[in-house]
Amino acid sequence: MFRYDSKFWSVVGVIGDIIMINILYLLSCIPVITIGAATSALYSVMRKQAKKETGYMVRDYLKAMKENFKKSTVIWLIFLVLFGLIYGDLIIVKGTMNDSKAQSMALGFFLVSFLLALAICIYALVLQSGYENTVKNTLKNATILMLAQLPWTAVILLVTLSPALALLVFPKGTGVILVGMFACWFSVAALINSYIFNRIFEKMIPKEA
Repeated sequence: MFRYDSKFWSVVGVIGDIIMINILYLLSCIPVITIGAATSALYSVMRKQAKKETGYMVRDYLKAMKENFKKSTVIWLIFLVLFGLIYGDLIIVKGTMNDSKAQSMALGFFLVSFLLALAICIYALVLQSGYENTVKNTLKNATILMLAQLPWTAVILLVTLSPALALLVFPKGTGVILVGMFACWFSVAALINSYIFNRIFEKMIPKEA
């Protein structure tokens, strides 16, 4: 059991890599502009892990981030502006509407808009991590896949937003949740989603570049 080439040490190694990649991902996101490239690189590594295509995760992460940096950054900046517009419109609407029912309807509309935009953003960055294409076509394909796989999209969003939901449901556990996010949550969430994305892509996209 305790041989260095045993399954036990293999599992320990994967857990260590997941924690290391999670920390590296967080550091990569400190300049907000690099979140897109970091997310694309994270999914590049985790999709390979989900396929059991083992390798040096840190090296693969840095390589993927370098290779996808330009296009992933463009995609991320497009959605960063879009998220800002959605938030800005929400603030304006809340400030100009006095009717509570109208405010609730507006809030629902902007929430749905945000979730759809977030879903397309995630799909686009994951596509960018494994498929060579123009930014325009990547966004187009991301939108098509997101709509064609709505049930899976809902699961992906649930996994992605699970810390925010956990903070809402368990506000007293904020410290534990934040520690979990810093230690491994982003990597684990990407790994869970990667199983879903691999299933979707194998079904709907013939060949990976």
